[in-house]
Amino acid sequence: MDAAIYAMQKAIELSGTDLSLQQAAISNTADLYLHNNELEKANELYMQSIRLGAADLHSIMGIGWIALVHDKKYAMAEKIFRFVQGKTKSPDPLYKLILVAQARESNEAEKKLANEFINIVNDKGYDNMYNKYLVELYNDVLSEPGRAEAIAKHELQNRATPQTYAWYAYSLFKNNKGEEALKVYQQQVSGKPLEGLELYWIGKMMQGLHKGYNAQAYLKEAYKNRYDLSPAKTKDLERMYGTK
Repeated sequence: MDAAIYAMQKAIELSGTDLSLQQAAISNTADLYLHNNELEKANELYMQSIRLGAADLHSIMGIGWIALVHDKKYAMAEKIFRFVQGKTKSPDPLYKLILVAQARESNEAEKKLANEFINIVNDKGYDNMYNKYLVELYNDVLSEPGRAEAIAKHELQNRATPQTYAWYAYSLFKNNKGEEALKVYQQQVSGKPLEGLELYWIGKMMQGLHKGYNAQAYLKEAYKNRYDLSPAKTKDLERMYGTK
């Protein structure tokens, strides 16, 4: 991570006077700081990029994410995401609004927004671009693990990585195929590096399969990546470990 941040800082220096390059380098450096749990530095860079050009919707979304996952200012986060939603055809701010509804424990709004997101992604021909989000929504919001399993299996044809195998294993588990899920995990996921959401999913899968030691290891690692997770998942981790 330190090397990645250093490289992006060099990219800022090399961007010269090209505004689009400057903003891309600055906002991507902010993303890395956010991933590294250095939220103040991330926020400073997002603001720096916005001051260079107010049309930087990526940085505006980054500030909204900090408001959501760290500051717990749900009304502010919703306002930011709805502002961006009005400026772009991308479904990304709509996905973030689903997570706001989750944080508020508004199940009806969460499901309504999830269905709206799925319809947009399917209708607009985004192909496989949002498969990870679809797997999450079908498994954890709409309780349709069969659909999630099919999407995750299809994704393996495009990208067979530990991450995508983790999607598939979790979907199998949610679809009451625990033995098959465990086999996929043992063959394709165990011992491999995972990102925050996949760490959480595998931890929950292990918990459900009564493998407490493995579950604890994954969930504790997921908590270290908590600013990559939705507030609802972070709350779940806090309930388990008593962290504040």
